[in-house]
Amino acid sequence: MKKSEHKKFLNLGDYLLTDEYDHKYELLDYITKYDKNVCWIFGDSFMDFYYGYIRHYLEKYNKKAVILARGGTGVEYSYLKFKEVEELIKPYHTVLAGISASARSYFNGFHVNSNLKINTPTRHWLNPPVEPTQRFKQAVELYYLELLNLEDREVIFEGLVENFYQRIINRTKKAVIIPTVHTYKALDNQPSIMNVLDKWMVEGNIPATHNHWLEDKEFEDTFYKHYDNIFEIWG
Repeated sequence: MKKSEHKKFLNLGDYLLTDEYDHKYELLDYITKYDKNVCWIFGDSFMDFYYGYIRHYLEKYNKKAVILARGGTGVEYSYLKFKEVEELIKPYHTVLAGISASARSYFNGFHVNSNLKINTPTRHWLNPPVEPTQRFKQAVELYYLELLNLEDREVIFEGLVENFYQRIINRTKKAVIIPTVHTYKALDNQPSIMNVLDKWMVEGNIPATHNHWLEDKEFEDTFYKHYDNIFEIWG
């Protein structure tokens, strides 16, 4: 687990809390201590670290973050993490949820892209870590190539995103829910973070930095110009 910096945040993005008693106890202790200032963060690599815009907005609004995001993951994993803590989210808590690409799935503990890339090569929270079997890889390939076309996948994920959105709002109205990779009708077709920062995308690739953040004035100004009014709901 990534260590907290003066308890400004708690990062549990790697863990399934249902299987990790110690981490669940740590979480309960943290949110009890910082109750009124708790901010829950779900998503992918744009929300993975206490860095860049994440740190900026948390400090601006005096929030203590529970980071349940993990790089390389998709909406299914974010939704799973949300369901684990859903009953702990209070109406006065804040939320940041990054809605990732519909091409990403979560199968039996592994994060998979529709280009057949397994983003998490091991279920690393287990000791010893578990590698995906060849049979598992073949099953994933058949699933994407033979069972699910792109149109079907978009329909499924629009429903998932809508349900995720509504369940967050049912817990707290102080929620920022933004797409990270592409747009969704369920989120009013708002531009993704990648769209907003398109100028810094190189051949479709994002900066390989924490939260894909650049210490560059134009980059920062572009981001904050677009998102400052959205995060005002945390105030």
